[in-house]
Amino acid sequence: QVAPATLSALFETAVRSAPDALAVEDSRYAWSYRELNERANRIAHWLIGEGVGPEDLVGVALPRSSEQVAA
Repeated sequence: QVAPATLSALFETAVRSAPDALAVEDSRYAWSYRELNERANRIAHWLIGEGVGPEDLVGVALPRSSEQVAA
């Protein structure tokens, strides 16, 4: 049986257990879990600075890319 977990918890586990493993790749970038986590955190902190809270919904309009995954 698999224990229930959120996507963010599973991602953080991957960051801790294999930070340098390839997490996402597109035609321009190849990011490790550590790099993807850093990029996602920068976006999160920017959103917080703009007044976005934990329960707020934010639309994302990006082409399929590494940036979309980070967002």
